[in-house]
Amino acid sequence: MTSHSSVIAKLEEKHSKQSISVVDRFPLLNFVSDNVMLGSFSWYWMTERKKEVLRPFALNFGNVLTTPAELARTYLQLKYPRQRATKEQVTYFKCPHFSPLYAKPHNFESACYIDIRSAYWQILQIVGWDVDYCPLRWLGKGQPMDDFCYADIKLARNCLVTAGLPTEASFWSGSVQEFKRMSTYNSTSNLGIWALCQDVLHGVAWDAIRAGAVYAHTDGYICDAQNSRKVIDAISEWGLEARIKKAGEAVVRGVGSYSFGNQSTNTPKQVHGYSNLILSDKHSWLKRKIRFFSERTNFVWQSNFQTNNQ
Repeated sequence: MTSHSSVIAKLEEKHSKQSISVVDRFPLLNFVSDNVMLGSFSWYWMTERKKEVLRPFALNFGNVLTTPAELARTYLQLKYPRQRATKEQVTYFKCPHFSPLYAKPHNFESACYIDIRSAYWQILQIVGWDVDYCPLRWLGKGQPMDDFCYADIKLARNCLVTAGLPTEASFWSGSVQEFKRMSTYNSTSNLGIWALCQDVLHGVAWDAIRAGAVYAHTDGYICDAQNSRKVIDAISEWGLEARIKKAGEAVVRGVGSYSFGNQSTNTPKQVHGYSNLILSDKHSWLKRKIRFFSERTNFVWQSNFQTNNQ
């Protein structure tokens, strides 16, 4: 059991060597003379040993000020100290794996936007972060993740998956006013869970489109209202729970470009069909495996642990 207190204790040890503050915005780099590691949620001044965290992402736990990404990485470091894989698995994991995207422009008098409820978290609950995955050969369930006490923080949940990807950090060298990117060591490396998640999402997207969806983006789908039950059932066949998030008159223009009623995405409104979907020979095999483990899993949607955002 990886407890909140053990995560906080590890963070306290790490933070004892640096100062941390919350800011509303980061400074302009041309006014920065220190060497700085640039992150999405925080920046770290390497000489001064100080970290600045953007206010929307700052989480305050008494003496510890942290971010969703840092919570996820620290939990993984404690619970899964080492991941192993065969040569065959590593070869597959290192192949490019990307989220499914599909758009067939269409106007609807009545449409539904359906998504997989907390898709990454559902998959993690079903198979575990340390899942043993070898396509068409085996899918071994890892340790349960019901001890992740930050399940009510959406960014922290999602970071559990992305934390396993190879890391490349952005650095600003203030002395020479130069920006560069460098590969860094990732102690929570796990390409397997990322590959599995994308394989599942591509499979679900294919089934959703066969059921009548004309739009798929990662874990969200748009279809005619008359086909909504078919799309939800197609998702359910994977052992995943779906829900209707929007309903009404809709227009699909392209990937990331659609509108429901008076609400529209901020992307360009050019009409453009697109598909990057992959239908692999492991589709049916993977669906059976995921559904098998799902039927034997008790989901933990949200923790009872309450956080206070600073």
